[in-house]
Order: sequence, then structure tokens, then C-alpha cells
Amino acid sequence: MRKPFQKQSDNTQNGNPVLELLERYWREQRLWGTVPNRNRIDPTKIDMALPWTMMLRDNGFGCADIRVAGQMLHKTLGCDPRGQTLDAFFEQTSARTVNDAIAQCLRQPAIIHFPLMVPAGIIRSAQKGMLLLLPLANDNGDVSRLLGAIVGLNTSNRPVTMACDPIQSVRKIPLSDRQNQTGSDAKHPTLRLVINNS
Repeated sequence: MRKPFQKQSDNTQNGNPVLELLERYWREQRLWGTVPNRNRIDPTKIDMALPWTMMLRDNGFGCADIRVAGQMLHKTLGCDPRGQTLDAFFEQTSARTVNDAIAQCLRQPAIIHFPLMVPAGIIRSAQKGMLLLLPLANDNGDVSRLLGAIVGLNTSNRPVTMACDPIQSVRKIPLSDRQNQTGSDAKHPTLRLVINNS
């Protein structure tokens, strides 16, 4: 069953200070409406968000490799995620959804806010969180890098398998929107990404 994105308010006020800081800083690095180059990202400007932040690279096989990850992500995911693909931390059906979102983030390009959940276990209650994906360009100008963050999940130091939250909808902000060319928020974005949970 294919589940389309639903329209949502297009702004950075998502209720989490880490994601708000990261998206706001990313927008400030855009030159003439372009996708920021990865070399423009200064860690000292986003130090509050760094523990939850990661840098990813398109591996050319339909997913993205985690190149750098903050310490809170190590605790959240239960291991050092560097060198692994992002979809490795998701259950199978949601992994396909994440990879579709990564493709849209890079190809369109677009900002993606992805609702997460970790199902309840024997010694763990259900958790909800958020994944933010922001496109970046490499030195050749190709949009093949991502700045991302995962927030809201408990840091248990135990391995977790995440899933797409079926209650919340994924939020996508296409950078092709005229208002987004200047870094400001469009009021009515066109949401075309299709999620495949089959």
C-alpha cells in the first residue's frame, strides 16, 4: 500500500530546539538559494546540536552511509553507527521508506522531517522521535551528502530498531519552491513524495 505525504505547516517550528537550531543554521548557509556545500558547515556554530547530529553520504546503492555521528546517537542506537547505512537501524518495511526519503532529499532536493517510533519491548516502553535530513553538496557541487539528526528517543545504550510512526505524516519541504529559494518558508509546499510500506 502506497501512502502519500500529507500537507503540513512549512516552518522550522517543530518543537525541538536541536532540530530548530540545525535547520536554521543550514538555511543560513545557503547562497542564492542553493544547497549548502558541506565545507560551509562549521561545527562550532551548532555545538548544542552536535551530540544528536550526523553526516551521511549517498553510497550509490539506494541508501546513505553514516560518516560522522554524535555521542547521543551512539547511546540512542546502542553502538557506534559510523560506517553503517542509516536503514540498518530500521525494521524492513520502514527501511524502504527511509531510503525513499533520502532519495527525495538528495534528488529534488528537499528538507525531510521523518517521524520515528520504537515499538514497546519486554523491558522498554514505546518511544517516539524525529529524524531530520538536510541536503548538502560535495566539492563538485553534486548533492550527495546529508546533514541529519535523530532526537526524542531514550538513550538506553541498547540496540534499537526504529520504524516510521504510522500516526504522524512525513514533512517534506521541496527547495524548488520559489519562497524556499531565498531560505524562507513556503506557505503551501507541494508534497509529491510517495512512501512505499508494502
